[in-house]
Amino acid sequence: MRLLIDILLDKTAREDERSDAAIDLRMYYDLEALNALAKIASDPSEDDLILDNCAESIGEICIGMNYFSEDLFRKMTTFAQRIVFNSIVCRNPEILDERLRNELGKKFGE
Repeated sequence: MRLLIDILLDKTAREDERSDAAIDLRMYYDLEALNALAKIASDPSEDDLILDNCAESIGEICIGMNYFSEDLFRKMTTFAQRIVFNSIVCRNPEILDERLRNELGKKFGE
């Protein structure tokens, strides 16, 4: 897992390597993986493909861990937030409290 995180966070690594690392990290239900993915998903200058893969992995990890951090979520780009929210709402909406589900549902038109 550590090598995947290092590749993901390495802005000098090839885009395809970073994207693959983001995808592969979703198999680790681990806060360290989640935090690394969220760091990238919070960068508005990041490539859309990498943001997308990070967001999908974040959703998968949150669902697998039955865990959601509103603080991490609020730091993400709107693009990433939409992907994470939709993933969670479709598969495990109970990890979001009702207030947040309603707020984000309005924001993202759900």
